[in-house]
Amino acid sequence: MNPQPKPLSWLWIGLALSGSLFAPSFSTAQSTPVNASVSFDQLQTQAQELELQGQWERAFQLYCRLLSMDRQQPGLRDRMFVCLRHVLQVRRHRDPSFQEKVLALPFTKALDLYAEVIFKLQGHYVDRDRSIPSRLLQTGFDEFLTALNDPGFRRLHLAEQSEDTIRQFATLLRDAWATRTVRDSRDARTIVREVALAAQRDLRLVNPVIVVMEFMAGACNALDEYTAYLTPGQLLAEASRPLMELWSFGLQIAIRGDRLIIADVREDSLAQHTIIREGDQIVRINKTKLKNPTPEKVAEALRGANGFIDLEFMPAEGAGPGYTIRIPAQLPTVIGTSLLKDGVGYVHLIGFRDSTLQELDDSILSLKGRGMKVLILDLRGNPGGLFLPAVQSAERFLGEGIIVTTQGQLDEFNKTYTSTTGMTAHAFPLIILVDGETASGAEILASAMKENQRAILIGTVTYGKGTIQVYRPVDSGAVRITVARFYSPTGLPLSHQGVTPNILEPVRERQLELAIEQALRHLGMGMNPPGMRMEMMVRP
Repeated sequence: MNPQPKPLSWLWIGLALSGSLFAPSFSTAQSTPVNASVSFDQLQTQAQELELQGQWERAFQLYCRLLSMDRQQPGLRDRMFVCLRHVLQVRRHRDPSFQEKVLALPFTKALDLYAEVIFKLQGHYVDRDRSIPSRLLQTGFDEFLTALNDPGFRRLHLAEQSEDTIRQFATLLRDAWATRTVRDSRDARTIVREVALAAQRDLRLVNPVIVVMEFMAGACNALDEYTAYLTPGQLLAEASRPLMELWSFGLQIAIRGDRLIIADVREDSLAQHTIIREGDQIVRINKTKLKNPTPEKVAEALRGANGFIDLEFMPAEGAGPGYTIRIPAQLPTVIGTSLLKDGVGYVHLIGFRDSTLQELDDSILSLKGRGMKVLILDLRGNPGGLFLPAVQSAERFLGEGIIVTTQGQLDEFNKTYTSTTGMTAHAFPLIILVDGETASGAEILASAMKENQRAILIGTVTYGKGTIQVYRPVDSGAVRITVARFYSPTGLPLSHQGVTPNILEPVRERQLELAIEQALRHLGMGMNPPGMRMEMMVRP
């Protein structure tokens, strides 16, 4: 088994978050950033106002930011999820591959596709009770009703219908079909067929496949923020390895109107040490000029990478001449290896892939050869990646003990991963830096080290991406399904909870200083783990 948890980051903004979450480096947000000095309450008021105005993408961005500030605030995640569903719906109908390939399916084939998706969700989704056909059908009704109320959907598909006609049909939906008994995917298919044909008759909807796709997308998108139906174009963009490399390099890209721009240059990344700045426009990728860019066009341009990705830029606001940056098509996951002080080593681990273990071994061997006695392992900004390399990285530092437990409907995802490396595991003191963008596999490593008292964690509460997704291909796209959850060694869910560090320190610059202080303390005390006990501390 080699499940690949899909990383999410609140800072993807627009939506490197599920569905049209085209990869963790991609945002299609077209709004300007919010002033960093705005208070929590002011941001929440702004988000609520944007919801009322139907500006779903901007509202989603603000709710993501609010959650990164305080994930315990009641109702925030629910509001974020509502906005996300609206955003995914809007993007779906703007997606050329959806218009040209999915909506071109024969009606009967579209109905078969809907039934197939319901069947897959029922059998694979992590929560059986949430994926029963009757509930999935109901969430499809919700999705279609939302579409009927959306001005953009009406302009595309119902331009000739009056508001009264649409309202009457929505009432008929609730009264005649929404309460019908559903036992399995075949019953759901029958009801969706009736609704689609009624919409074609009463609303003069030319293509009834549109209705079927709303029900199908609604069944997926309502389960959680990771489960989603992916159009052919979205699947191409998510599968783009070079697009992931841009994120690893430290670049978050976004579509603003007809431009592809740099939305963010991450701190402590390789990109931060280049001349690339937020707001700079990417005008060519691998010599391909980007005209009216879409995620699919960007992914296609990146597919041509042969060892390197060449990006041609124009500076923001025309401030200076253009420039070109060449990025390796496969970046290292271990960067910044250094000896900070006598005996104190530092390694920044930015992701997990097949090469990670060898990179980690090489870095540690180099540091030990230079006299390292304590290691600071920086997991800040690490969105995860491949599951097994994350578990195997934990085995490098933990001689024995539980690393993580996965639980789901399918037997292959019900397993406890335990380290048995014994005396071959590294025994030097370990200090780990984490933040709100430490997610997925990085949280597995962090929680295993903390709960086995193998390391001291410093920073802020991690993201809380404690689930596994798999792709199930279907005709005209794929379904990404959450199939399992991660649980820490003591049985705590990582999903939505994250990992709380031993020492809470919100100021990024201070986090490394504290880690060095802790490392020097261990050197002075002559400590020799595995046991590293530390009571919870909160920095002001």
